[in-house]
Amino acid sequence: MGKLFLYDQIKGDATEKQIFAEKVVKYADMLNTNPDWLMLLMYFESRLNPAAQNSTSKATGLIQFMPPTARYLGTSTDELKQMKGSDQLDYVYKYLNSYKGKLGTLTDVYLTIFYPYAVGKPGTYVLGSHLTEEIAAKIAKQNPIFDYNKDGQITKDEVITYITAFARRQGYTGDVKETPQKKKSKKIFLLGLLIGSALFLTKNL
Repeated sequence: MGKLFLYDQIKGDATEKQIFAEKVVKYADMLNTNPDWLMLLMYFESRLNPAAQNSTSKATGLIQFMPPTARYLGTSTDELKQMKGSDQLDYVYKYLNSYKGKLGTLTDVYLTIFYPYAVGKPGTYVLGSHLTEEIAAKIAKQNPIFDYNKDGQITKDEVITYITAFARRQGYTGDVKETPQKKKSKKIFLLGLLIGSALFLTKNL
């Protein structure tokens, strides 16, 4: 393949960039996914900065590991913050490996970080709706960038729309393997009913 997308945004010297890029390609192959999508995921989360840290949640690193997640992976956010990006990629792979076989779209790669339960779900799925309406509303309130129609809930389609637009803004022209599902208009729905009724009457006359 050609040059890895966002290669120039990798932190470090030329050697580190090369090692980092080679690992991304290797791990993407092991995960059966697109290496450019992994780059977009990390760029979205941390701008590819392995030392990036949220001052409130303490989420740290390339994919913003939460402290409990870091501990589960056998490290800590303090340790992750001190690592070179190429070393931290080992933990990115370790985390994503549990989703191997489910990383077939750019959005699903992103959702492994943002809301794993939505991975593989249809575009109409409302984040948090499998729990309670209150939790779904709370997720939308805390993440307003995804709530395009401002109805107090976030569908997977809205996440697809936002993440795809983000990728295009960075100059990514590759396939994202998913587009928002088109909702049928009421007029088309009614027309379908009329045609169906007409065919039924014709057959039964």
